Amino acid sequence: MSLAGGPGAIVSQSEHVRVRYCCFPAQEVDGVFLRRCKQGTLQFVILKPIFTLISLILFAAGVLHVGNFSPAHAYLWMLLALNATYSLALFSLLQFYRGTRELLNDYHPGVKFLLIKVGLGLGPEVWAGGGVWVLGLGS
Repeated sequence: MSLAGGPGAIVSQSEHVRVRYCCFPAQEVDGVFLRRCKQGTLQFVILKPIFTLISLILFAAGVLHVGNFSPAHAYLWMLLALNATYSLALFSLLQFYRGTRELLNDYHPGVKFLLIKVGLGLGPEVWAGGGVWVLGLGS
């Protein structure tokens, strides 16, 4: 947002810009839209470490059976919750991109969006999985 001059500049320069996505109603790029995009993205930043901590505790307690998709076990519910937060964060980033792509065109926001997606999607899981394997906790 700072590349475009901050939220106020985005709102003033995006007058009459409406974002429509699939079956959702069109949204005008205003302060509420920008706040929802921030909240949708930052909820993942807050919840991901919490889910990681919960997963480590459940794994250490022997309750988290990785790969067991039975509703009676925690793995399915942790996976669903993490995927929901991840999807909401990516949807929020996509909405922000669609609402501000003309303002940020000189900064190549599509490439940055793709890099963020790859970083969020691959980075933590690959390193955490490798760390569990190195520590000898994996099978």
